[in-house]
Amino acid sequence: MGRLTGKYSKANPPPSGRYFSNVNMDELEPLLEYMRKLAEKYNVSVSSVALNYVICKGIRILLWSMQNLLVFSGVIPLGGARDGKQAEQNAGAFGWRLTAEEIADLENYPVTPSASFWNRFWQHG
Repeated sequence: MGRLTGKYSKANPPPSGRYFSNVNMDELEPLLEYMRKLAEKYNVSVSSVALNYVICKGIRILLWSMQNLLVFSGVIPLGGARDGKQAEQNAGAFGWRLTAEEIADLENYPVTPSASFWNRFWQHG
């Protein structure tokens, strides 16, 4: 989630030598700016906004039983934390929800990652 934490920006790009996705920071900047506005609105960190988006979107697991199709919805985001501050930011994703409009707005920002061979197997940030 490195690029969506707010730690990096166009003015403060990720360090060279890090294996991040090939999404250009110029392309991500409008999305990050909107996420900063949401973070300010909810008084949380940008990474909390990113994790809350994952929680709100959820996942669906379909299981077929002999008689019924069972659908389980939900997701538990696994945000890593190197220290207490990052753990607090991750915890800030709980106790509130993005609105349906905010989710749709986040999804309207185009992001076109490179389809390089390496990035098909390893994505970080």
